[in-house]
Amino acid sequence: MSFQPSPPDISPPESLGRESLRRWGFPQIAGYEIDCEIGHGGMATVYRATQHSLQRQIAIKILAQEVDDTSEMAQRFKKEGHILARLLHPNVVTIYDVGITEDNQLYLSIEYLSGGTLRERIQRGLSIDSAIYIVRCIAKALGYAHQNGVIHRDIKPSNIMFRYDDTPVLTDFGVARVAESNTIHTAVGLMVGSPGYMSPEQAKGESATTQSDLYGLGVVLYEMLTGRPPYQADNPLAVMLKHLHDPVPNLPSECAYLQPVLNKLLAKKIADRYQNANEFLNALNLIVPSDTGTPSGLNTGSNINQSIIEFASGKLQSLLKERSQRPVWIGAIGAAILMMAVGYALKSRNAMESVQAPSERVKPIEQTLLLSREAEIAALLKQADAQLQAGLSTDEAEQSAEAAYRRVLKLDRSNAQALAGLENMVKEYERSAQRYLQAGAPQNSLDQIGKGLAMASGRVELLKLRQEAEQRIIELKTKKVEQERQQETQLQAEQSLFQAQSSFQEGLLEISLIHIEQGLVAVPQHQGLLALREQVKARVMEQQHQAEAQQRQQAEARRQSEEAERKKVEQAQRQQEVRQSLIQALELQKNGKYADSLQQIEKGLALIPDHPELTQLRDQIRAQQAAEKKQQAEQTKRDEEVKKLLEQAETQFKAKRLTEPVGNNAEATYRQLLKLDANNVQAQAGLVRIAQDYLQQAQQKKAAGALQDSLKLIEKGLSVIPNQAELMRLQEDVHAQLAVEQQKLEQQRQEEKQRQEQQKKEQQRLKQQQEEKQRQEQRKKIEQQLIEKVQFDKKQQDQQHQEQQRLEQQRLEEKQRQEQQRKEQQRQEEKQRQEQQKKIEQQQQEKQRQEQQKKLEQQRLEQQRLEKQQQDQQRQDTNDAPATKEKPQRRIFGTF
Repeated sequence: MSFQPSPPDISPPESLGRESLRRWGFPQIAGYEIDCEIGHGGMATVYRATQHSLQRQIAIKILAQEVDDTSEMAQRFKKEGHILARLLHPNVVTIYDVGITEDNQLYLSIEYLSGGTLRERIQRGLSIDSAIYIVRCIAKALGYAHQNGVIHRDIKPSNIMFRYDDTPVLTDFGVARVAESNTIHTAVGLMVGSPGYMSPEQAKGESATTQSDLYGLGVVLYEMLTGRPPYQADNPLAVMLKHLHDPVPNLPSECAYLQPVLNKLLAKKIADRYQNANEFLNALNLIVPSDTGTPSGLNTGSNINQSIIEFASGKLQSLLKERSQRPVWIGAIGAAILMMAVGYALKSRNAMESVQAPSERVKPIEQTLLLSREAEIAALLKQADAQLQAGLSTDEAEQSAEAAYRRVLKLDRSNAQALAGLENMVKEYERSAQRYLQAGAPQNSLDQIGKGLAMASGRVELLKLRQEAEQRIIELKTKKVEQERQQETQLQAEQSLFQAQSSFQEGLLEISLIHIEQGLVAVPQHQGLLALREQVKARVMEQQHQAEAQQRQQAEARRQSEEAERKKVEQAQRQQEVRQSLIQALELQKNGKYADSLQQIEKGLALIPDHPELTQLRDQIRAQQAAEKKQQAEQTKRDEEVKKLLEQAETQFKAKRLTEPVGNNAEATYRQLLKLDANNVQAQAGLVRIAQDYLQQAQQKKAAGALQDSLKLIEKGLSVIPNQAELMRLQEDVHAQLAVEQQKLEQQRQEEKQRQEQQKKEQQRLKQQQEEKQRQEQRKKIEQQLIEKVQFDKKQQDQQHQEQQRLEQQRLEEKQRQEQQRKEQQRQEEKQRQEQQKKIEQQQQEKQRQEQQKKLEQQRLEQQRLEKQQQDQQRQDTNDAPATKEKPQRRIFGTF
């Protein structure tokens, strides 16, 4: 139990003598003078005092009740003194004396710790170095105590205090247990400790071990690093359930390098924790050397965090990835240089041989391009094999084996090695999924199945495996839920046992029986509850025997008393039976068994017809039944409407009324269905089918050369599914083909125009020559014919030369256009990757900003609360204390 600070006005004036001090209510102890009260709890009160013999300040802890060796509190108090006497350690509070006051009360004289509690320092905020220093000191203290057979059982910040030099000190051994002791002052099934710092085994009512203390130390470490406990809830029971079931929370990034140590301290199973404090200290020293609070060689924690996490999680494959990528890039660069050199050589050669043999240059270029494509295919196949050997998955984008094989198939659709490689990858995913499934890891199996289906979506074996893996996952989750339910009912039974024991000790036997019956509803065969029920029944029988003895001594009075007692017992029995019916009805209602619950309610109302709780519960259950029937009817109606819409959409699809006419097409029907059920798989698949149908029609139109019709069909498909990848790719291809055809038509028109102009000029020239020919003499006729013949031959040669140049120019332009398209595609992909990376970074920055704002808001509220406390304290000091009297410093001494 934690000590609470004393009021500020309990310190007596210094001028008062011994008798005056007694009138103030302070105990009198020979050799000590009480200065003031510094803390109190349900078990004891702590005072600051002065020891006359040594003239030093000490703390005196005085038991609240008078000495009674048979009381449990007195035995615990004495045991704490014996434990402290055997623990001599710099980080354990020191005991000076044990005795009895003049008022016959036990007291302990221990060292006075003026540095306050760890709870106060956590509220003010601790650095990471300070937290590591404190946890290291307390771990040493626990290790020493465990070596001496002492288990503390209540490690928490209020039980850790500080000397004037900031040395951490472990206090409050009031609930500690000596390992070799045969006397345990804790009832069976009674939980010992504080709920927020209690280990899972303590929460279950089991005996605490040395690992239980280490679990509490892990909770304290997390609270020092973050300023809050790892598990928080509205009530202690919910907190204990979180300690039993919730995973270990993650530390902030600045101290995440301590996460492995924290995970092992807060492990749910004892066997998974550190076996002793020395093992924990050795593990901590590997991360943070003992002579410093931060990892050696680092100014910040982020770098060492990343290194440790990457090493622990097996991400050294990134190094293998870099090694496997390097030869691919070198080969790609070499191939590019080779292509540039070949192109330059061919260009030079073409320029030199353009007059001699223009028709012989086509064949070497085609051979070179064919060799280049074969070399690229060989390099991609080699890259894919290397990546498969390195264990890379299909998640590595274009550098993965799958991407390499698919690039090969783009170059050669019938490449057997690439097709076999893809088939082998799918089979390997299938085999890996089967191994995981046989090993009891269905989630890992499902991951492998997903990768395989991403490559071969219709593979029957993978679909069957996926169905089996999903079924296994459902079974495991169901089993886990059942285990958690059993643990929760066990914890409820333990809580009922504790409440029943308390009522039994107070003599409230009927209330004790109610708690017992509540616990047995959760766990019918709970031995502790069954044993306690027998004790309660025995106590009841004992009371009845005593009543019968009194009845024999006082016959007449006993008869009257017996009649009244009988009526009282009958009334109590009726109340108890009604209460039992109410408890069972509530439990049946909780499980959804409304008919059985109403039967129990009627059974109770037969005993007490106007019982308000039963009447209210009956009305509530009847309302629940009516609501469920109404909900079922609505669901049935919705299912029928969904079925009708699906049949209507299927009919429209078969009739090829995909998106037209308006209001009577398959798309509109599927959209209407999705308004009723946004997650309807059949409706979503129907929209995909419509888009696929438009895709097939568009591909057929494209193959037939009807490019404009193909574009219209593509636009209809994209109106159904806007971002359908195959439709968008087909749209790009059709646009590109249209552009090429338009360019060809324009070029043919220009050539025809040039040819007509040349013919016109030639006709004019021939006409002039004809006129000149007629004016000349007959003797020049033969010479003129020779000249015309020479000119005609020359014209033929010029036209052939121009045609060859035009064809060469077209090839060069086509090659440049393809290169520009490839570069543009690479630029777009790089731009998309950068935008995605930028978006991820912005999301991370926004998350950090929100966390920082939340932390600042908490600090501001905490500062306001502290200022208000200080103002209230100042007002109280002004109203209550003498103006000339200096207030003694109040201290909280641990918890008991």
